[in-house]
Amino acid sequence: MKLKLGFIVTLAVLAIGFGSTAFAFHSGGVADCAGCHSMHNTPSALPTGSPSTSATGGPMLLTGTDQSSTCLNCHASNSTTPGGITVMTWPFAGGTNVATVPVQRSPGGDFTWLLLSFTNTGHAPSNLGTSHGHNIVAVDYGLTASAVYTTAPGGTGFASAALYCNSCHDPHNKMRRDSNGAIQNMIGNTGTYPIIGSGSYPSSVTGGVGATAATVPTTGQAVGVYRILAGYNTYSAGGQTIPYAGVPIALAPKTYNQSEAAKQVRVAYGVGSGSNQVTWGAWCGTCHPAFVSATATNHYHPIDVALSSGNEASNYNLYVGSGNMTNSMATSYLSLTPFMSGTNVLTTLAPLADNTGTTAAQAGPGSSDQVSCLTCHRAHASGWTHGLRWNIEGEFITYVTGTGGPTWPGTDTTPTQQGYADGMLSTQVSAAYYDRTVAATQTAATAGTTFAPFQRSLCNKCHAQD
Repeated sequence: MKLKLGFIVTLAVLAIGFGSTAFAFHSGGVADCAGCHSMHNTPSALPTGSPSTSATGGPMLLTGTDQSSTCLNCHASNSTTPGGITVMTWPFAGGTNVATVPVQRSPGGDFTWLLLSFTNTGHAPSNLGTSHGHNIVAVDYGLTASAVYTTAPGGTGFASAALYCNSCHDPHNKMRRDSNGAIQNMIGNTGTYPIIGSGSYPSSVTGGVGATAATVPTTGQAVGVYRILAGYNTYSAGGQTIPYAGVPIALAPKTYNQSEAAKQVRVAYGVGSGSNQVTWGAWCGTCHPAFVSATATNHYHPIDVALSSGNEASNYNLYVGSGNMTNSMATSYLSLTPFMSGTNVLTTLAPLADNTGTTAAQAGPGSSDQVSCLTCHRAHASGWTHGLRWNIEGEFITYVTGTGGPTWPGTDTTPTQQGYADGMLSTQVSAAYYDRTVAATQTAATAGTTFAPFQRSLCNKCHAQD
């Protein structure tokens, strides 16, 4: 009897995408095999609506043409609003259809920004889509390897043509966090703790939001590592060996893909220390080692250093916006410039992971909190060059119309100052800032979701040079 896997995969998509049982598919470790692989390698295993044109299925019995396409069969969506596990807006015209606006607002960003290129009359006239983040290869979704970098920038030989979702996320991940918070790497399959669920959310931590006896590991049990990130020193993907020294530490709110027009989303990034744990900079530095080097000849921005090493923490906590230093530590957090809490204690991180604006989640950095790669960059993609969280190519982030009204810049709203929008429409600029608004005035109470006119680069959140 021929097994029809198509409907099985469809059920898997429904199980992970919506409703109260969302996020159950990976469950902290390897998912059900038929969700990604077709045992007979036939296109009948593809989810309904998949763009794959493969006549025989992909390599390794995958249901997509390649590894990333297989991931995006579930993680791309044609939804008109952000939500769920989606990391790419699809279908998407892209290219010359410059009026299109990516929909998703996850902390990592929407991969669709890679398909949008712009030109403008500013000092940096080209805003290429391929500069907007990690150029994963996903043939079925129009994503190709970087045409600029043949290997990962920053001093490693990792081939750009081999960059897939599973270069960073291990779909067969056997790393796990036990009931004491220790990370077990299961090298040689010697571990004895079964994974009972995801370790990405506060629900996996005693006292965390949504925590129950069924979600928090007890003695002899474990949960998966954050976002099933790869962490083995011998990890191989796409024909490349990536020598990860461990995994970084973080917790995210269960609802994380949303507009930030009203409430910010805070991912509680921690600082890994201990066996099989690394800092975020060290983990990113696996492929970009020169960017995290402290040698005087490299002259890169400091990474994994305390914000209190200078006046940065004080500036961050006082900063509301350009020319306004009236904030306090209690309300200074900004998701466009997230920092790493200087701890790996999960009960400390859990209250910080939030999407509703709790008191704990609004707090700014203390003396041990750190700056790292994700402070400035989105892990997937953004509307700005280098995958940055804000536009670094223009003098102002916000501006005014010809009649004096506060506005997001754009080729439509500020046509004589296109560089401030890097060639984008104002609707796209707003989307790149996750739907924040521009108001005539800004206060500490609205600093997370609102900007005033003539806001300058968010480098000033830490450095206050504006």
